[in-house]
Amino acid sequence: MKYTIKIEAKALKSIKKFPKKDALKIKDAIESLSDDPRPIGHIKMKGNNKPSRYRLRVGNYRVIYHIKDKELFVIIIDIGNRKNIYE
Repeated sequence: MKYTIKIEAKALKSIKKFPKKDALKIKDAIESLSDDPRPIGHIKMKGNNKPSRYRLRVGNYRVIYHIKDKELFVIIIDIGNRKNIYE
């Protein structure tokens, strides 16, 4: 089963600001989520007011995403530097 990746506008805008080398690593990590949306190193984020979200570490960057298993979708919500992604 392959999951379809949907990247929200905010995440797309963020990735364009990163250095090309880092952006390529992030894109590879996002593409790999279509095969396995829960890879080694993913973490389920805590919080009661939002649907279950996951975090994937890619160097100093974090990819925040949501998985819809019934529809086979992975929605990339945000991408950012680890210092300020959680604000």
